[in-house]
Amino acid sequence: MVGKMEKTEYRILDLSRLKDTLKKYIKIQENPYIIIHDTGVEVKQSIQIVADYHRNVLGYKYIGYDIYIENGYTYETIRLYENIIGAHARGYNNSSIGICLSGHTNISAYQMDALSKIIDAILQIYPYKKILFHKNLSRIKKDPNDEVVSFIMEHYKDNAENKKRYD
Repeated sequence: MVGKMEKTEYRILDLSRLKDTLKKYIKIQENPYIIIHDTGVEVKQSIQIVADYHRNVLGYKYIGYDIYIENGYTYETIRLYENIIGAHARGYNNSSIGICLSGHTNISAYQMDALSKIIDAILQIYPYKKILFHKNLSRIKKDPNDEVVSFIMEHYKDNAENKKRYD
């Protein structure tokens, strides 16, 4: 399935072939951080809605994230497969992969499973990657929710960092 947005593309990320798919991306090879986000709203938002918001309201050329996880679908965006710098975490866009979950306190089991599969695949290939949380990179950000942070800290404690990185 391929979707076409006004000035960008996104496509379904095949979770069954994840490791092989992720190995080929320069961005995943070179960047030391994985930054976890959620959309910060209770209403589930499609990738199209988020992409439109990023372009039309925030003024980005493309959706800011590299990977976007809805309830039932996981997408890789042009920022990942064309090696374009992200627009998801000020000060970290040049050195990170941004993964966003649609929703906030209503993250589904599918989304958590997809997130785990993606993180597992990345860490199997590049075990030195650090997982950061968007809310620890900015005073004003509140994502991802505490349940997601707890899950990541429990399952990826050797790679995850849950401390503020701003003054």
